[in-house]
Amino acid sequence: RMAALLAGLPPTVPGYTVSRQVYEDLQPNTTRDTGENWNNGAPVWVTLVRDTGVVLESKQVLAGNGAYSFAGVPAGPYRLILSDADLSAAAVQPPGFQFTAPANGIRTISVAAAVTGQDFGLFRVTLLQGAVFEDNGAGGGMAHNGLRDGAEAGLPGMVVQALSGATVLASAVTSADGSYSLLLPPGTGAVDIVAQTPAGFVSISENVGSTAAVNPSVSDDRISFTPVTGTHYTGVNFGDVREPTLAPNQIRSGTPGAAVFLPHVFTAHSSGTVAFTVPAATALPTPAIPGWDTMLFVDSNCNGSFDSGEPALGASVAVDADTAAQVCLLLRVMVPSGAPAGAQWQGVLQAVMSYTGATFTTTRQVTDLVTVGEGESLILLKEVDRAVALPGEVLTYVLRYRNPGPQPVSNVVIRDVTPAFTVYVAGSASCVGALPPALVSCAATVQPAAGAVGPVEWTLNGMLQPGGEGRVQYRVQVEH
Repeated sequence: RMAALLAGLPPTVPGYTVSRQVYEDLQPNTTRDTGENWNNGAPVWVTLVRDTGVVLESKQVLAGNGAYSFAGVPAGPYRLILSDADLSAAAVQPPGFQFTAPANGIRTISVAAAVTGQDFGLFRVTLLQGAVFEDNGAGGGMAHNGLRDGAEAGLPGMVVQALSGATVLASAVTSADGSYSLLLPPGTGAVDIVAQTPAGFVSISENVGSTAAVNPSVSDDRISFTPVTGTHYTGVNFGDVREPTLAPNQIRSGTPGAAVFLPHVFTAHSSGTVAFTVPAATALPTPAIPGWDTMLFVDSNCNGSFDSGEPALGASVAVDADTAAQVCLLLRVMVPSGAPAGAQWQGVLQAVMSYTGATFTTTRQVTDLVTVGEGESLILLKEVDRAVALPGEVLTYVLRYRNPGPQPVSNVVIRDVTPAFTVYVAGSASCVGALPPALVSCAATVQPAAGAVGPVEWTLNGMLQPGGEGRVQYRVQVEH
C-alpha cells in the first residue's frame, strides 16, 4: 500500500524506518516505564499522514508488546496518529482508555533518517455508558422497566454526573438520543451516578446495567456502586415519564333542578390506571343547602357534551402512551330544585394516577364552580366541519352562542378544549362575523401553543342582549 501511495517518486529517493511502541501508561506519568506494554490493550491503528493531510498507511497494533513500524518512508514532515480505525486521519482513543503521551494522540515528526522513540501512551480508565430516556412504553415497548424498547424516545440535554459525596468526579450531557458516557478517574471508590430529570417529568425507573449494583430505589435518579478501574460498564439507564395533566377548571351556570355537565380531559403520557373522584371535603355549597349531587361520566367522543348512551365512569381507567393516552370525562353537577339564584357549588375534581410497576402515584386536580341563575342564560352549540378526518388533516370547530333568556348577560367567557388525538393549529382561535348589538369586543384570550393540546377560551366584553347570538371558532390537526 505504501508503494502504491508513493508511486511517481524518483526511485533514488531513500526511505527510512519510523517505529516504536503503543503502551499502557500504568502510572500514568507520560513515560514508558519498564514493564509497560500493550498486553491488555484493545486493537488500535497507528496511521502515517503527510503534513498536507494525505493519509499514507496504517499499522494495526493488537494486544501484545505494542510495537509498530513503517518502512521506506521518504524524507519529509509527517504526522503519526493513533486511532481506533484503519486509515483514520483523526485521533480517537479506544473505549476505556485515555491518551497520556501525547495528550492528543498525534505525534509530529520530520523524517531525514530512521525515526524511533515515537511512543503512544494510554491510560486505562473506567468507562460507564447508558441513557436517559422516556420510559413510557410507546410503540409497543414495556413501560417503566429501565430498558429502552419500542419507540421510547431519548431525553437530550440532561446532565449525568459521577459523585463522590459532593465532589463531581465526571460529568456528561446526554446526546440527541439520550445516551451518555462517563470516564471515571483511576482509583475511584464508591460512586453515585446521578441523572437530571427534565422539568415536567417524574423519575420512574433505573437500570444498573453491568454494574451489578444493589439499587433499593428505582425512582431517585441515583445508582450507587464501587467501580473496578479499567472496566467498561454499560446499560446504566434512567427512565422518566411526563407528568399527567388534567384540564381545565370550569365555571358554569345552571338553573334549579337542572344538570350541569362540566367537560375535562386527562392526559396520561404513560401506562397505568387513573381514578377520578370529587372528595366530599372539597365540595363546598354556598349557602350550605342540601341536594347538590355529582356523578362522573365517560365523554366517549370527547365533544365536551353529554350524549345519549355515554356510561358512568368506572372506579379506575386504564391508560397508556399509545392507544389510551387521553381520558375525556364529564362531571355532572345536579343543582338542587330549591336552590336560590346566586347559590354556588365549588368542588375539586381529583385524578390519581398509579403507574404500572411503580409504588408511587401522581395527583392532579381542577376546581369547578357552578352558579345558580334564574333561568337559562346561555346556549352553546358545537359543530365540526367534517365527520371523518385522516391523520394530518385539519378540522374546524365552531361554537355558536346565544342568550335565550329575558335578561342581558355580561362577562361571558366561552371555554373549550382541544379534542383527543388532535393538536392545536397556531393562532386559529377567532371570533367569526359581526358582533351582536351591545357586545363591545370578542377575543381569544387562552389558546395552546402550536402543536400542543389544552383549553381554548374567548372573552366577550359588554352585554349579550336577549336573543343575541354569535360564533367563535378554532382549528386542530389530527395527529399522525
